[in-house]
Amino acid sequence: MTLDYRKLAEDELRAVRQLRAAEAICRDRLAELGDELRSFRTPSPQTEPVRGGGSKTEERWLSIIAAQQDEERRLRNVRRRLKRFNTAWAVLAERDRTVLADWYIEPGGDPADRITRREGCSRRTAFR
Repeated sequence: MTLDYRKLAEDELRAVRQLRAAEAICRDRLAELGDELRSFRTPSPQTEPVRGGGSKTEERWLSIIAAQQDEERRLRNVRRRLKRFNTAWAVLAERDRTVLADWYIEPGGDPADRITRREGCSRRTAFR
């Protein structure tokens, strides 16, 4: 079984919009969790532990911290993938970037029609 790099590249191009949206969502979620953590009121530390384990307040506080760490990890992963994409994207010529964006990244409509209108070429040429 061979790896089809062309298919992999097409999938990466299609995923760029989703990655950009995921980055914004992760940042918003981190801001929400940060606000929740700051507004969270914990009782003063007690010298004796609560019988039967931690209190509900402590459990909630720890779950917020864990969720925040998970979201930070997701954001780092998304940013890493976007950085890798942007590095490769910067190497391409402007015309190539425009055609690839029209074909794989931009939503709506027929990409071949958009390319034929802008480039002034035949529809058949747009598929090359």
